[in-house]
Order: sequence, then C-alpha cells, then structure tokens
Amino acid sequence: MDTRERLPSILDLIHLGRVLDADGRPLYESKAPADLQARAPARLAPYGFSDSPSRTASGRPVRVDAYEQVRTHLDEVLWTFQVLRDLHERASGEPIGALADVRRLCTMGQSVPRYLRAAAYFGRTPPRDPATLDEVRLPVPAAVLFKSIVGITSLIDHVLAQDPEAVICDSTSASGGTLQARSWTAEKLLAAAETGGLLVGPREACAAPSSMILRTLRTLLQGRGGEARPPSLAPILAEPERFVRFSAASTGATGEIRRFKELAAPLVDVARRELEAHAAPLLARAEFKRVARRIERYFRLEQDLLTALAERQAEMLALFDLDPRRAPRPGPADVDVRVLAGNPRALLAARHPFEARYRPPGVVLVPRDGTPYELEL
Repeated sequence: MDTRERLPSILDLIHLGRVLDADGRPLYESKAPADLQARAPARLAPYGFSDSPSRTASGRPVRVDAYEQVRTHLDEVLWTFQVLRDLHERASGEPIGALADVRRLCTMGQSVPRYLRAAAYFGRTPPRDPATLDEVRLPVPAAVLFKSIVGITSLIDHVLAQDPEAVICDSTSASGGTLQARSWTAEKLLAAAETGGLLVGPREACAAPSSMILRTLRTLLQGRGGEARPPSLAPILAEPERFVRFSAASTGATGEIRRFKELAAPLVDVARRELEAHAAPLLARAEFKRVARRIERYFRLEQDLLTALAERQAEMLALFDLDPRRAPRPGPADVDVRVLAGNPRALLAARHPFEARYRPPGVVLVPRDGTPYELEL
C-alpha cells in the first residue's frame, strides 16, 4: 500500500515529456526539454543504408544511439507487440482486421510506459518508492516500443485520412493477386511512409533501416515477430486485466485532452482580439464581463475537461488500490500550464486576475480587483 501523503495527479501519470529510459536517454528525444537532452547528447550521423531514397535525399542525420537501441531490443519489442495484439483482441472480442484496429492497438501500446511508471512508482515493481515519478527510469525495450509506436501511428493516421475503411492483409494474399485498393500489407505501408515523406522529420530522419520497419509492421498486422520475452514486461503479464483497464482510462484522458485542444484552440484568437482592444492594464468591470462572455464557450469546455480528468484519475488510482482523494484534483491552473498554454482563460487572467469557481451546470468568475463581484456564465 502506498503511504505517500499526496499522490500524483492524472496529468503527472500521463505526461511523458520528462521521462528518461534506463540508458538515461529522453523518451521524446529531440522533442524533450533542453535540460534532459543536455544530459545525453545525441550522436548524429548520416543515414547509412541504401534502402530509403527519401532519407538519403533529405540529408537529415539520424540518431546513432536510437538505432543501436532498436537493433539491440527489436526482438523484445516485436514480442511485446504480439502480447498487445492478444490483449487487444481479447478486450475487443474481435480479431484485428481493419487498419483502424491497428491504430487502436497502437494507442494501447502508448499506455505501456505510463503503466510501467505507475507500477514502479506505486511499489509494484522495482525501484521501490521513488520520491517522484521523474525518478522512475523506463526500461529500454518499453522506450523503443513507444518511439516505434509514435512513428507508426503517424503513418496509420496518414493512410486512414485518405481511406478510413482501409483493411489489412498479409504478403501472401497480396502476391496471389487478391490485393484490393483498400487492403494494406506491411510493404505497402512502408512504401506510403517513403513516398509521403514520413521517415524524415524537420531536423532528423528515422534511424531504423527499412528492414526493421518492415518487420515491425508485419508483426503489428499479422501477429508474428520476435521471440525474446522482455523481463520489463512482467508487470503487464502478471496483471493483464489491470493494464487493459489502465490503458482504457489513460487513452480516455488523452482523448479528452486532444478534443479539448481542438475545440478550445480557435477561441484563443477571439480572446486575444478582445483584449487587444482594451489598452488599460486592468480591465474595467464592463470590459471584463464582455470578454468573459465572448469566451464563455471556453470556460464550459474547461469545466467538462476537468470533470472528465477527475473521473479518469479516480479510475486509474483505484486500479492500484489507492484512494483517489489523496491526489490533487485537476484544476484550471493545470489546464493553463500543462494542457493549452496561452489559452483564453490564461490571457484573460493575465489582464484581470480572477478565480473560476465551477458550480454545475455553470461557471462563476470572481475577479480579484479589490471590488469583488461574481459573473455567472
């Protein structure tokens, strides 16, 4: 039983931006915070294989250390993909047949590092009782798995955007002449990644050679791959139902955040234009009301998000037999800093400090300007 006075919030559990693997390398590599990148500078080199015209032509370097990790742990990663396929099919009750199913499988895979961190932090696996989640080092096979999934997810999204009904088939079916336009093999997906420029990023290119990518795609699509069982996967194998439920809660939370960003982001321009029209450092009462009314939709979206995150947080902590009341409930400040920086609420608060009190079904804004009043939305 975890005896910490205060448990992490759901945002602590799902955000992976400061995660390091057991080799000390940032999970997000070039997208990680600068201080983490400085701890383990990347070793860059030209792409050294002749199997990818797009990468060769781009001149973008690849991460040698990333390639070495993939080469060392590929069999473990492929074995993990097979396990995830089995868990996904058991949870859904249906075999994987559509490319959208593979997309959902990838989403489950993205929960692996989150689950392993939580299991370690809450004392189910070594190291026992780390002081913070950031002290939990992710097993390297899990880190390689996550990085692979991020790239494959982008590829699948690219294909599904053109054909949401795409299905999968193996190379045998394709060579027999039965491959239809909507059927996708691993080879066809790799070709789409090559021609679509998905193997080349703004600063770096994918380090894995095409043969490794092809093996990974075949395992995802066909369920056949590596034979090396990684010890780091033990927490998932020991309690597969717990992992599946954790994955569902984690996926639900990240989905809620993604939808919130899509709906709330356009409201930033509305708030910015409204605030730019008022030169005074502190808004007058009428001006504050006017701007708040204009972005009322944002406050309701924020309220819905916080309610959903609190529910997901309770689900995730309960899976580890923990009392959700010991964790901080997600609040507006978390949204301002960790979800959508520069959002309408933050822009308004910077000009006219206020407190938002959520009283379902509405929101009450209490400005902090020495003359308290409430604005109910």
